Parts: sequence; structure tokens; C-alpha cells
Amino acid sequence: MHATDLLSRWRAALPALVLVAGIALSFGIARLFEQESVEEARAVFEARSAMNVAQVEDRLRAYQDLLHAMRGFFDASRAPGRDEYRAFTGALEAGSRYPELSALEYAEHVTAAAHDAFALRTAASPIHPPGERRDYLVATLAEQVPAGEDRLGLDWRSVAQLGGAAERARSSGTVAGTTRFSTPETAAQPGRDASATLMLAVYEGGGVPADARGRWLQLRGVAAVHLRIEALVAAALGAEALQKVRVRIVERGAGDPLSQGARRVLFDSMPGMPPEKVRLNSIYTTTHFIALGDEHWACDLMPLDDPMDAFDVVKQAAILAAMLVASCLAAWLVHAHGTLRRSREQLLQANTTSTRLLALGEGLQACGSLGDAFDVLASEIPMLLPATSGAVLLREGGEYVEHASWGLPATTAVFGTAHCQALRRGHLYANEGTAVRCAHLGGGQVEFARYACVPLVAQGEPVGLMHVQLETLDPLASPTLAETSALAAAVAQEVALTLANLRLRGQLESQAMHDQLTGLYNRHYMESWLEQETRRTLRSGKPLAALMIDIDHFKRINDTWGHEAGDRVLREVALALKDLARGSDVVCRYGGEEFLVLLPEAALEPALRRAEQLREAVARLAIELGARGAERVTVSVGVAAFPGQAASAEALVAAADAALYDAKAGGRNRVCAAAPIRPAAEAAPA
Repeated sequence: MHATDLLSRWRAALPALVLVAGIALSFGIARLFEQESVEEARAVFEARSAMNVAQVEDRLRAYQDLLHAMRGFFDASRAPGRDEYRAFTGALEAGSRYPELSALEYAEHVTAAAHDAFALRTAASPIHPPGERRDYLVATLAEQVPAGEDRLGLDWRSVAQLGGAAERARSSGTVAGTTRFSTPETAAQPGRDASATLMLAVYEGGGVPADARGRWLQLRGVAAVHLRIEALVAAALGAEALQKVRVRIVERGAGDPLSQGARRVLFDSMPGMPPEKVRLNSIYTTTHFIALGDEHWACDLMPLDDPMDAFDVVKQAAILAAMLVASCLAAWLVHAHGTLRRSREQLLQANTTSTRLLALGEGLQACGSLGDAFDVLASEIPMLLPATSGAVLLREGGEYVEHASWGLPATTAVFGTAHCQALRRGHLYANEGTAVRCAHLGGGQVEFARYACVPLVAQGEPVGLMHVQLETLDPLASPTLAETSALAAAVAQEVALTLANLRLRGQLESQAMHDQLTGLYNRHYMESWLEQETRRTLRSGKPLAALMIDIDHFKRINDTWGHEAGDRVLREVALALKDLARGSDVVCRYGGEEFLVLLPEAALEPALRRAEQLREAVARLAIELGARGAERVTVSVGVAAFPGQAASAEALVAAADAALYDAKAGGRNRVCAAAPIRPAAEAAPA
């Protein structure tokens, strides 16, 4: 973009910038006003919440006073009966003063040794559940119990919450608290049927022993106050307050209320409150911690209606409108800036792409084989086509086989022409995920894949296929499929020509190295390899063996069955030799019906065993000659080893050939070893 165009745009945008500055200033002032209004409303609501929580705490302290009164009663009376206990609780008038109260109980501590005597004394209310335990805390006195409930005889040790709270009360000598639900089903209904229990231990001799051991040994019993949490909140706050505030009590367990402890919801005055309303009013939520003996509750209070003044809300709406206007203008400016930035990035990307295309071409031109080319493609294409996965496939017969890939698996490794829309149509095929899909797609999200298939064509002949798949499913994401497809087509032209040339070069090199009839190495390749291997053997001191093999009576096969049958025999024997060869062995057709097998790092004895294996394998062949039936052939093998039977490559082959002549002369279908080299003194005439 020219400088004059930029200046023109800047001048056109200047009024908008002034407008945005004014709106931003208005927004800042309005935001500050909103924050002040919210903080003021929050402070007012928090003060009211603190008063509500204080009312709940006052009632809980009253229950603790009841417990201390009960301890004093039991300290003064050694063995009070039910009538005496009923008279005591009646004097407290707890039932009328505290409607949430569900029971005033006392559990007697019974050791295992005193169990039987206690059971006889309380036969009318037997201990339940039955069973032997270390000790028991059995409810023996209970008042203010709802009609229909029988609490007497219950061993508090058998109830986890009651037993745990009783043990803490015994150990500390102070009030301990716990919460529970009457049935497991009601635990799933927050705010319904949850109860709280406050406990205080009573000790032998009255008072509280000074040390923990004394409190452990002198436990006489535990006094408890049970109350319904729902009724407690209703009595403390009143119906009018609950119509304006949502109260939610969450169990926090014993110890530090801020620690990670229990998180059960014990009470919720509005469990069905709409989530949207919860979200809007959550900024005013206050949390207070209430002590239930040694346990804690978290009491969350949230206003049911927005506590802000209506006039403040109108002001906020006006500010919101100004914010929307400001946002639109800001978005326009950002868009203008982004357009300019994208133009620069596209130009830079074009230059980078050109440079990388040039580097790819140079890298491919330097390749000496298809394997080198595929390595270059696997490393260079991800930089040319970022945020993509893909593969380059080579045509092999009627199939396309993967040889290079990058990113995630994007296609099956082998498939036919019919599986690809690009191959069927003869040109590039791009799919945004909505058109007919190619059947060779692999990896995840195949149904929505965005990809392009580009046929690799050189001199009018199909060479292979390049498949490129975008890693994102977003059609608006950069790079787009159209951009990727265009670049992939440019890459494909370079790749197709290179692969065609390398394949042709490889075919020519293979023809120069291999015998066309048998597929074995030819004599020219063998002589070159043997010369190099001999030099390596001289340096390393390791042996090298040669097996010269000749098909017995091959001329008779040709004369009797014809040259076509002879060619079939040569191919079958060559296949048998190749099957028994090691990966390091070199098997070649030496000439006519003769074969040469070179065994690196093999001495004479192992070579003789290998030669015998080859001879036996050929002897087992039954070569089908069509209507002529099956023909069995045999071979004669001459074996020589370097350096024992020869001192040079030429001498090694000559020694193996001489040993082959001995095998022929000895009756064929046998293995003969070459004679060892004679020392110079023995070779000289006398």
C-alpha cells in the first residue's frame, strides 16, 4: 500500500479516534460509578448478613449453655432416673424456647467388662446394634424426642458421626459438634432433613480432668443436644428475612474452616434458584464461618433481588450502550490495522515460499536415489505447507504406496486408483469436508477432513500422488484450503519430475547390476564387489569364501525340453540359491548355467556346509515344465576360501572353478573343496 493511501486512511480515521477517546472516557467514569455502587450495595448487604449470622450463632451458644447445664445436672446427680431427668429438662423449657430442638440426650459410657451388668439393668431398652466392642456409649436418657422415635439403647459408637463427635468431646472436655442426615436418601436433597448435634462429656467426680489421660479414663457419659438445621435457620432469621436472602450452609468439618475438609450442603433455602440469577447475584454473596462446637459451617448468604438502586441500574444501562458504540468503533479500527498487517504478512509469506520452493528444488536435484528424495520431502514440505499433515505416494504397478509423510497419519499406506477422486478425475481435487470424500483418508475426523489430492504427472504419465490435509477444521483459518492447494500444486510439479527421473535412473542402475533372466547380480557387479571385499578382507583379516555352482547336464535339458524349459530351470535354481543366502551373501549368475555365491566372513568349513545345503535344496526341487511334467536337477559345487585357497580375488574364483571341475569329474551332484595354497618352498622344483 502506498504512503499516500496510508495518510488518507489516517486522516479519515482521525475523527473516529477522537470519538473513541470521548466514549472511552465516558466508559471509565461510568465504570467507576458502577463499582462504587456495587461496593456500597455489597457493604450494606454484608452488614445485614453479619446480623443474620450473629442470630444463628446466638442460638447455637444457647444450646452450648444447655449442655453445660446438663453437665452440671449429671455432676450433681450420681445416677438420675428418667423422671428426675424429665423434671430437669422440663424446667429448662427448651421445647418452647427452641422449636428446632429435636432431642436432649444422655449416653452412658459402658466398658466391655461392665457390659453384662449394664444389659441386665437396661433390659427394657437393649443395646443396639448388638455385638462386642471395646466400649459403648449407650443412650439411656432422652427428652423432647419427636413422637414415634425411640432413641434409648442406641450405641452412639455404631453411628460414625455421633461416635466421632463423642470421642472429640471426651478428648477435649469441650463442646464437640457434628452434622448428619436422617437417611442416605435425604443427603441428596440439600436443606432438607439435616440435623446438627452438640456434645459435652461428663466425667467421674464432676468437672473436667486436667490431662488427656484423665479425660480418657474418667469418662462417665456424654450429653447431647440435637436440633434440625432447617428449623434453626427459620427460627434465627424469621420468615421475612428468608424471603429476601438465600441462605446456604455447607459443612467444613473440624479444625481450620479454610482447610480442605467436608463439603456437604446441609441447608439451602432456595435449592431451585435459577442459575442465571445465581450468576448475577453472586458478586454480593458473603461467606461467614459458624462454630458448631469444634466443627465449622460455612454460611453463604446471597440476595434474591439485586440490592442496587433502580436509578443506578438505569445509569449502568446507559453506560453499557456507550460501551457497545465504543466497541464497534474499536473493532473497526482493529480491522483496518489487521488488514494492513495481513498484507505485509502475505508478502513476507510469498517471499518465504519462493525461497523454500527454490531450496526444495535444489535439494531434490542433489538426491541420488528415491530414498534420498523422500527424506528431503519429509523434512521440507512441512515448512512449505505449515499446519498440515500429508504424504507422498509412489505408483507401483496398479497401486499407490506411501513413501514419505509428515504430521499426523492422513491417508492409508497403500490404495488403488479407484480410492482417490483426484486419480479418477486426472487433476487436483480439493475438499472442504462437504464434497465426496476419497476412500483412502486415514486418521481421525475423516468425515470432516479438509484436504487436497494432487496427482504427480511427469511427461503425461502418472508417477504418484501428493495428499495434503489441513490440521484445522475451521474453513476461515489461515492458511485456507485454496491457498494450500495452489502451493501443493506447485510443489507437485517439482516432485513429479524429480521422482520420474530418479525412478528411471534407478531402473537403469538395476539393469546394469542384475541379470535379466534370474534377477540375480550379474558378473560385472560381482567382480566389482569382490575386488572391494577382498581389500576389506585383507585389512580386517577375516575370511571370504566362494561357491562356484554348475547345473548338471543342463545341455541335455536344453536339447530335450527346449530353451524355454532351460530358462525356467535357471530361474528356479536361482530362486533356491537366493532363499538360502544370508543378508550379507552375494549371489550372482556367473555365466550360462553357472552361479557364483560369495560368503563374507566365512571360512572353508562353514562354506562347505553351506554348499552342501545348497546342493541338497536344489536336489529337492521338482521343476514343473508344463505338459512335459516335472524335472529334477542337481548341481555340482566347488568351494574355495580366502586366504587359505587363494591370495587374490581372481585366484579365489579360479580356485572355486577348479574345485567345481573336480566335482564334475568325480561324478557330479557333489561338493568339492579347492586345494590349499602350497608354500613357495614346496612349489619350487627339486
